[in-house]
Amino acid sequence: MNIENSFNTLAEAKVDDDIKSLLDQLLKAINEVNKKATPEQAEIVETMAQDAETLVKESTKTKPRRKWYEMSLEGLKDAAKNMGDIAIPVLKLVDKITPLLLP
Repeated sequence: MNIENSFNTLAEAKVDDDIKSLLDQLLKAINEVNKKATPEQAEIVETMAQDAETLVKESTKTKPRRKWYEMSLEGLKDAAKNMGDIAIPVLKLVDKITPLLLP
């Protein structure tokens, strides 16, 4: 799993500070989940990383495509639920980000 590109994209993004901070926390939380994941959970973590990457790319565009980050947020939520307790921080961050991106 590599979400380094997402961190870089986010660092250069001109986006609301609250959203930027929450997305940064989300990427860090996914990194933590990755460290604790079992080999069987690796695929789920990879999906989370991909959804997070899409979310960061879309939400930092000048004209983001709402449908893309709706799907990414939904995917992150589903993956976090499948991961169980270790992904609770991811779930909480998705719940904080959702109303900011989907008012």
